[in-house]
Amino acid sequence: YSWKTVISILAVCFVKRCPLIFELDDAQWIHSPRKSILFARFASCVIAGSNEIESWARRYNGSVVRIPTAVDHAHFAAHQIYHKKKETYTIGWVGGGISHFKGGNLQLIRPVLDELARRGIRFRFMLVGTQNYTPLIAYFTSNIYEFVPITFVPYRDIPLQIQLFDVGIMPLLDTPFERGKCAAKAVQYMACGVPAVVSSVGENTNVVEDGKTGFVASTIDEWVRAIETLLSDEALRNRMGQEGMEKVRRFYSYETMLPKYVEVLRRVSTYR
Repeated sequence: YSWKTVISILAVCFVKRCPLIFELDDAQWIHSPRKSILFARFASCVIAGSNEIESWARRYNGSVVRIPTAVDHAHFAAHQIYHKKKETYTIGWVGGGISHFKGGNLQLIRPVLDELARRGIRFRFMLVGTQNYTPLIAYFTSNIYEFVPITFVPYRDIPLQIQLFDVGIMPLLDTPFERGKCAAKAVQYMACGVPAVVSSVGENTNVVEDGKTGFVASTIDEWVRAIETLLSDEALRNRMGQEGMEKVRRFYSYETMLPKYVEVLRRVSTYR
């Protein structure tokens, strides 16, 4: 957002005496520090999507509410996967492929896939959201495992793709920006009963309980061991999948999160 937009929003709020709610689901202050700080200071309330964002926001505002990423639990649960033994398994990723490829997150997983294939594990890597980006598609195209690129899927149809996964992955570099992410991918996988394997970065470690709803990995060896363990044990995948769905229902569903938004609106409406 431009400075003109920022000033216009703040001016309208001041003249009309309208409360401002500033919601963050990424570490926007990394790219726009002055604008983000200005909004945070001026806001009647800051809604933070992760613990990292909440910690940053509390430096500038005394009214901060943490409301994490939420999904339509019933819609995702309708596409629940029931794990079973297969000849070929699917390791899946969902998101905006271009930004994660250019930012380096997706490169973390290529050595893991290569090692799994060298160990004789039969799998396909399904990347949903390549956005037809040729360098990304070329990077994962391989002659030792099958690569399935999906250009784009509307948000409502994401569960239709996730239900094809046996394991969902969320690799992240340990950078200030990635630490602010809200682990939305992991929440989506878990909502369909798919165990997640995620990098030990930021909100990932709060959403995914290591050994319960999935695995948290830091090194290539840990990534390989986690995925190999899951693919070799359908009972474990089913158990983790059930645990993940229940956690989403309790803590990351619309039913749980919407009342928190309503409470924020009620609170700021008294500030006029």
